[in-house]
Amino acid sequence: MTNPKVSVITSTWRPGGIDILFRGVADQTYDNFEYILVDHRYEKRHEAVVSLAKRMGLRNFIHVPEHRRNGPWYVGASGWNTGFLLAEGEVIIMLMDYAYAPKGWIQAHLQHHLDGVNRLVLAPHQYYTSPAVVREKNGSFNEISIYAEGFFNPSWISNLTKYQYPHIDPKLNLPKGPCAYYFCHAKNESFPLKMVLEIGGADETMDQGKGPWDMEFGARFQYNGCMVLNEPAAIIHSPDPRRIPGLETMPGVVDDQKRIGDMGLDWSKRWDYKKGEKYQFDRINAYKNGSKPVAPNPFNFFEERQRIWHWRKDDYIDVPTLEIPDEEYYKGEGSSTK
Repeated sequence: MTNPKVSVITSTWRPGGIDILFRGVADQTYDNFEYILVDHRYEKRHEAVVSLAKRMGLRNFIHVPEHRRNGPWYVGASGWNTGFLLAEGEVIIMLMDYAYAPKGWIQAHLQHHLDGVNRLVLAPHQYYTSPAVVREKNGSFNEISIYAEGFFNPSWISNLTKYQYPHIDPKLNLPKGPCAYYFCHAKNESFPLKMVLEIGGADETMDQGKGPWDMEFGARFQYNGCMVLNEPAAIIHSPDPRRIPGLETMPGVVDDQKRIGDMGLDWSKRWDYKKGEKYQFDRINAYKNGSKPVAPNPFNFFEERQRIWHWRKDDYIDVPTLEIPDEEYYKGEGSSTK
């Protein structure tokens, strides 16, 4: 494989962080790639996102909502699957939200995919404490950036405080080379497009609520014959959005939470972390015992790819048409509503 096309994919639901992502994408020195941003806040900021992409010179940029939505709930697995479904590259690289990918990041991943061997490449992410330059703007954060003065600048990273053990990605302490699938965090991974299509992408059963799905995602690659390895040189950097004061209470986010209450929806009926964790480990144990390592999504991955392929060229996507009720959304093998 020589100079393969790469699809870099992000799935996001938080306000802000777009400038951080775009700075890293714009800094890449590998030319043959596209960037697909799947956005739960698509209808709130599409015009602003596309405008910034043009200003920063991003080529081959695609901004879309999730291919399936379930009311006001965040559907992370659906978001990642949308990127996989729309990807044109031979190699996929997952880039988490609020993350800066330094120069050479794509090549650090890509070096492991040039010989045609199926590999799941894991790479570390380094979280930092919230920078002092974070400020509220007119009482709320901007949908594009959290910074009061201009957009994110990579030079700021050296002035931030790194998270320390045990609040770090364990891959930061692993050497380059083979590692276990359970170090997969679905934040900074790469793999062949053909492999993620074969395993059915992310399991959207897990969009029923809280709980990890990343280990199960990694397990399906391993049990489908992929080598798994760690690549420290492909590290990414992030001011941890979970610890930015005020981000979760900005008006736009509060409005989303209010919508849940107004619709009479009950948080208690969603999966809690323990239920999601149990589902994940039950699936992994099934693969160990010989079950086929494919996500039990209630749609054909290849047919769905054909259905939304035109999104790559569409100027705007009609979000209300994507709403799927619970009984339809969660009718896969692991669903509690089937």
